[in-house]
Amino acid sequence: RYHRLLLSVYFDGEMINARRIEGGLAHLLVIPPNLKHYDRLLELQRQARAARRGIWRHLKGPLKLTSLEANPAGDDRSDPNGEYIRIANIIDDVVDMRGFVVTDRHGHRYTFPAFALKPGYSALLLSGRGLDLTNPRQQIVLYWQSDGPIWNNDGDTATLRAPDGSVVDRLEYRAGARTRKADRGS
Repeated sequence: RYHRLLLSVYFDGEMINARRIEGGLAHLLVIPPNLKHYDRLLELQRQARAARRGIWRHLKGPLKLTSLEANPAGDDRSDPNGEYIRIANIIDDVVDMRGFVVTDRHGHRYTFPAFALKPGYSALLLSGRGLDLTNPRQQIVLYWQSDGPIWNNDGDTATLRAPDGSVVDRLEYRAGARTRKADRGS
């Protein structure tokens, strides 16, 4: 239905997904309805974070820009909802998203409405128009309500700010490449 595969990878009876989270090599990213191993993986992430293993030496949170699709197949102008940015809650507590802001390099601005984002869960922000879906039992999908594309195909910068204006995360990309700028633990 979502045009993706959900996998739990095992090798010699050991779940590789869990091993990566436990070692601090990955963070939990839940996209409902895939919740089969949620409690176990969240606990492993809590332990890795507390021990400051791997990515937890510098990753602070509470949120992380995990992916950005700036140049989907087809004409961005005719279907701006092909563009998206995904934001994940990487801390151990629920985050009230009210007042967080995403901007691009050219002044486009989206302010998140009030909804709770559970640990490990993500919100998908599509560039075009639609009705927001904030049911925590499903993938949270939000709409920028733009008539055209937001993200420049040749490069742009996505910046996520907390309600107080501080930078939480920043993701820069150029056509064919993506770079991450470290801002408070990104």
